[in-house]
Amino acid sequence: MKKKIWIIIGSLAVLFAAWFFIGNSNGQEQAAWETATLEKRNIEMIVSASGTLNATNTVEVGTQVSGVINEIYVDFNDEVKKGQLMAKLDVRNLEASLSQANASVLQAEVQVMQKKRIYENTKKYNSGEIADLSVVEAEASLNQIKAQMEQGERNYLRYKELYEKGVVAKVDYETSMTDYEQLKASYESKKATLNRTKANVGNVDLQYSLEDLRTAEANLASMKASKEKAKINLEFAHIYAPIDGIVLSRNVEVGQTVAASFTTPVLFTIANDLTKMEIEASIDEADIGYIKNGQAVNFTVDAYTDLIFTGTVEAIRLQPEVVSNVVTYTAIVTAKNEALKLMPGMTANLDIVTAKQEQALSVPDAALNFSPSAEYIEQWRDYLTNKGVAVQAGNEEGYGAGILWTIENNQPVPKKTMKGLSDGGFTEIISKDFSEGKQVIIGMNGGNNKASENKQSSPFLPQRPGGEKKE
Repeated sequence: MKKKIWIIIGSLAVLFAAWFFIGNSNGQEQAAWETATLEKRNIEMIVSASGTLNATNTVEVGTQVSGVINEIYVDFNDEVKKGQLMAKLDVRNLEASLSQANASVLQAEVQVMQKKRIYENTKKYNSGEIADLSVVEAEASLNQIKAQMEQGERNYLRYKELYEKGVVAKVDYETSMTDYEQLKASYESKKATLNRTKANVGNVDLQYSLEDLRTAEANLASMKASKEKAKINLEFAHIYAPIDGIVLSRNVEVGQTVAASFTTPVLFTIANDLTKMEIEASIDEADIGYIKNGQAVNFTVDAYTDLIFTGTVEAIRLQPEVVSNVVTYTAIVTAKNEALKLMPGMTANLDIVTAKQEQALSVPDAALNFSPSAEYIEQWRDYLTNKGVAVQAGNEEGYGAGILWTIENNQPVPKKTMKGLSDGGFTEIISKDFSEGKQVIIGMNGGNNKASENKQSSPFLPQRPGGEKKE
């Protein structure tokens, strides 16, 4: 009897051990797959970049004249208004140059007046309106000698009559005749001189006088321009604020000499409005295709690691920059800075939201990267081949195809799906075979996951919009 009881107890122990082994084996089979649950979430595709903060409108204030800084009226962080005097150079040399220019203008004006009077008189001489002074003098000299000649003729005739009557001596008669002949010869000479003078006056070149006048007028215009330049240079010695803003930098001291030769020395830098900032972000050429104007940007700065600032893509510059064979483009991001926490020169770490999908059915990227062992793939070879396991270009919206593995009857089963946006951790999936709450395999317990061992060799790598693989 006891032996029979021990046989029954032994049989029960064997049955219990078999039940325990089978149950435990099923549990291990079920527990062999690590799964994740499909859920709806907001997915944003992010392009990361870095850049430097600057004021939206920064003006460098310089000087166009050389000299010694005589006075400085503003300092760092001072608020200035447009037209406010910021500094002044020593003006003594500039004032002397202006005085010299004024004197040159007066001299040129006198020359113009002289040349103009000569030109006007030349026109009148040529038209006969007035006589030349030399002609007047020649005529006066001729008239004078003519009167003397007539008087000599009368004396000669009187002495001749008296000589014929025997009243005067012959010598007196001959003397009067000689005087008359000399005066007559002088008259003819003066007459010839008058004719020659009139001929010379008649040949005065009016065009030459006009050109002489125009040369004097051009010289006057040049002197006036020099005067205006000297006046402007004197004004440039006073440095005024070109805009309203805040002084970011002051690069000179009183007594310092500035030389404005080929380049304009920068004396001050003024930021127009620090409540608005811009970031020059360097975008890799692989990502620039995703960047568009108006996209939202989140960024941080090292000074406030616990704060996230926001901005907007304002422009994309077409000029590339090549550094160490790496091509980047500059995107301009604008941001509000009403609290004035952001300062020019800070380095910003940006996340540009290039695409966004709200409440998208999403799956961890590990599920799309998962690849079971070879025996499971062999079982589903025909299915995978028909579904096009190899990564291919997506549809018109830029989505790519992918494979998710689910568990059916404790066995992994592949299901084809379309991939949407990815934020690097989760990817949107578009498929009628999946719904919120469904379980998908992301790995195998014990680390036996070929996808995690070698993602490059996996045929199930997900795609970024545009068909690129994202590892």
